[in-house]
Amino acid sequence: LFITIQVDFDKTILFTPSITKKKRWRIFFNYTIYNMKIFVAKLDYGVTSENLQTVFEEHGSVMSAVVITDRDTGRSKGFGFVEMESEEDAMNAINQLDGSSLKGREIVVKKAEENRRR
Repeated sequence: LFITIQVDFDKTILFTPSITKKKRWRIFFNYTIYNMKIFVAKLDYGVTSENLQTVFEEHGSVMSAVVITDRDTGRSKGFGFVEMESEEDAMNAINQLDGSSLKGREIVVKKAEENRRR
């Protein structure tokens, strides 16, 4: 049994009820808010998280944007991640921005892959 509801900010939440039996039946709901994380590569070293957020906000609602930096030097590693509120906005941004120019460099934009454990 799956229950889907629409909530504020156009987020879709999928409720998956699970029933456990102690002294009486209880229903617990696990929920997932659908948003999408995007991987952005080949960034100019001068691009900041704020620059990245500004570029992606033109294509939809951005939850977060971060340029990954070296922990010792603080210098950009040339890639980052953007999290968008909806999959539709994210796909639109990927299609529009992949191969586009940002601060003079052609960037690569694609759906982020799940983090693999080492």
